[in-house]
Amino acid sequence: ELPSGLILSASFSLFPSNEVEIEKRWKEAIAYRMTVQPKGFSCGCVFKNPPNQSAGSLIEKCGLKGKTKGDAIISNQHANFIINRQNASFDDVKYLIEYAEEEVFAKFGVKLEREVEIIE
Repeated sequence: ELPSGLILSASFSLFPSNEVEIEKRWKEAIAYRMTVQPKGFSCGCVFKNPPNQSAGSLIEKCGLKGKTKGDAIISNQHANFIINRQNASFDDVKYLIEYAEEEVFAKFGVKLEREVEIIE
């Protein structure tokens, strides 16, 4: 995360590559993501990872994989994803977000920081 303020300059280190190598690395990244992230409709990762921890792992250790509210479910594949199974409402998803926050804090004393921004 960048500090607030005005950025006056930046430096980047880039290296040359060819089109075939770029496409190969892109396909590998997509294939990996398909194995670790759930399929279906979601808003992506719900929480940022706390320092030296995994938000998904903390949620999983609270036994929340598969927890549902209406048509929303905390993914059985990766607990940092909330999936809309068909007709989940905003309230269904919000409930699971807040429930996960409460359970992780109660069990581990860790306050999860949301990756998603809720605008009401």
